[in-house]
Amino acid sequence: MNDTNMYTEQVSTQAELPPPAPTPAQPAQILPPKRSAKQFFCASNRDLVFAGILFVLCFLLTDSMFWGGVGIGMALGFVGLYAVSRLYRRSEEKRTRYAVLCGVLLIAGAVSLVFSCDGIVRFFMVLMLIVLGTVVLEERMQLRTGNSLLCAVSDFFNTLVGCSVGRLDVGLRALLYETDQTGVSRKRKTGSVLIGLLIAVPILLVVIPLLASSDAAFEGLVDRLDPVTIGQTIISLLFALFLCLCLFSQLFWAAYADKRRAPVSSFAGIDPAIVGTILTALSAVYLAYLVSQFAYFFDAFRGLLPEDFTVAEYARRGFFEMCKVVALNLCLVVLTARLTAKKEGRLPGWIMALTLFLVLFSLVIVCTAFSKMVLYIQSYGMTRLRILTSVFMLFLTVVLLCVAIEQFLKKLPTLRIAVLTAALCLALLGFVNVDRVVAAYNVQAYRSGALSQLDMDTLTELNDAAVPYLIRLMDDEDLKIRYAAKKDLRRRLDNLYIIHNDETRTLLDYDFRAFTLPTWQARQLLLAVEDQLMEQGVPKR
Repeated sequence: MNDTNMYTEQVSTQAELPPPAPTPAQPAQILPPKRSAKQFFCASNRDLVFAGILFVLCFLLTDSMFWGGVGIGMALGFVGLYAVSRLYRRSEEKRTRYAVLCGVLLIAGAVSLVFSCDGIVRFFMVLMLIVLGTVVLEERMQLRTGNSLLCAVSDFFNTLVGCSVGRLDVGLRALLYETDQTGVSRKRKTGSVLIGLLIAVPILLVVIPLLASSDAAFEGLVDRLDPVTIGQTIISLLFALFLCLCLFSQLFWAAYADKRRAPVSSFAGIDPAIVGTILTALSAVYLAYLVSQFAYFFDAFRGLLPEDFTVAEYARRGFFEMCKVVALNLCLVVLTARLTAKKEGRLPGWIMALTLFLVLFSLVIVCTAFSKMVLYIQSYGMTRLRILTSVFMLFLTVVLLCVAIEQFLKKLPTLRIAVLTAALCLALLGFVNVDRVVAAYNVQAYRSGALSQLDMDTLTELNDAAVPYLIRLMDDEDLKIRYAAKKDLRRRLDNLYIIHNDETRTLLDYDFRAFTLPTWQARQLLLAVEDQLMEQGVPKR
């Protein structure tokens, strides 16, 4: 009874207590909406500043490419785009050694455009700069879905095209819309201004000629404007705008892209017996071919020619043999590694031995073709094509060695090494200037007696890097060489002038967008020997 009375008193006491005072309501905290890849989101002020800088760099790049040529303008454009894009996403990027190496080679390759005026090297260098820029973005923003060759190729094109042209709608929405503090999106005034400018352009094209025809003073002002320059500027602006939108969309989307890994395939692989049979048959044919042609292949290492073969035919035939055989063998080795069924993650030992034989056979072909090219150069001198071919064979040697090592060391990044090696080779070709090497070697070999005759057709086909060496030949003892050198120098000198009908000459202004060291040095040297080349009796064009 006592326990019951005590419990009743406690309940009644709690019932008599006043209720607790209500706590004041806390103000709701307004948080910015969380961005995601599936959400409509807008650009911040920082994004707008980046887009403006990006447009200026894109204009520099397109204007130099269309009207100035490949030179310092494009070099500054590529370096600027790389630097600004890295600063823009610095806090969201993952730094890897591969990305750093690609970035360093990108800057070196862009700078090499100033040291070279070789069209082939610069063309492939520009393509390599695009590849390196895409790889850096893919690495730093973690856009890779796998490590296989197929995934690498797919990820590259997805980053290059899918995240740029394929995401133009994202970039346009981000630039034309803004988000207030409540998360509501609304149009910016920027879009209205751009639409107004686009509508005003055709109206101005109609109004300006009418005003010019009605007033002589305004007509004189309009006549001072160069219509060609205005047209070039408008075209550059349009292409720069498109390129800017692509790059901005690419970088803006990359931060919020879906980074899920590619699904694991259920394909178990091809039966090793089938693959081994194919490789065994092919290896047997290669072995028989190697034995039957043993003297033919290895005569090149001793500098001997087979009967009924010229040096030129011997070298060319070796090169085409190399390209076909090496391409086939590399494809077979890659397909074998990717498609053959594995046991505990490794290929059977005899399959690995067969693929290694294919790689070693390819190395023999490459080394033999390279030795033939050396024999060719010693006999007839250097040309641009012979140097480029030799560098390509060195690149193939590195790739084949990596493929051979990868048979035992599976973690070796062969594809990455191939990309870095190709970029390094192109950058070195740009810095050393292939045409300068060709001219220097041929003239030196001729002067020293290593070459019995000098191929002037090869020298006169070279770019401006050959001018210093052609000037050395102006006083050569051979009349034909002296005549050919002066004729080509006169042709190059005339290209620096506008020659009027009355034979008067006006020196052309130098376009610094296309500045390269060889062209600038050639211009100064040609103007220095102008008096000698303008003398009577010096051959013209």
